[in-house]
Amino acid sequence: RGPKEMVEKCRTQLVTDMVTNRILDSIDLTPKRQKDLSSNANVIKRIAGLTNTSILLNGGSIKIRGVSRDVRDAKALLHEHLTGSYSGYIDLDGSQYDTLKSTLSNDTSHLERIRTSTGANPILDDSNSVIKITGKRTSVKHAKDSVIGFLDFLFPNQIHCINF
Repeated sequence: RGPKEMVEKCRTQLVTDMVTNRILDSIDLTPKRQKDLSSNANVIKRIAGLTNTSILLNGGSIKIRGVSRDVRDAKALLHEHLTGSYSGYIDLDGSQYDTLKSTLSNDTSHLERIRTSTGANPILDDSNSVIKITGKRTSVKHAKDSVIGFLDFLFPNQIHCINF
């Protein structure tokens, strides 16, 4: 609340802080996975370089530091290396997520069609208001494109996608 100019300035500062805030996350590793990553240090360097994160193999875990989305991408790439399954995410704001969840509670055929046509598995993640898509990386990319098309139909002129 306050004068329009001050509200805009505050909003800009909040968005900047959220986007540039660095976080630390970790993944617990089994001894087998730790050995795999220890013997493949170039994998860690490659993923750190691709995602602009700092990755440290430390005992029975791996620590990832960086901007939130970069950390999430690094975790997805590490998970893909360790398990063969990749996860992609589509972030939605709260009201869009609620509308999507309500729509899909009545008819899940849209996600089933995407699942069947791409081989990837899109699911709703209530804890983060995201659509999580898992599978092989190429399948996830095709599924993301399909989900974005569906979201653009549900929310005309509201969905903006930036591909990296």
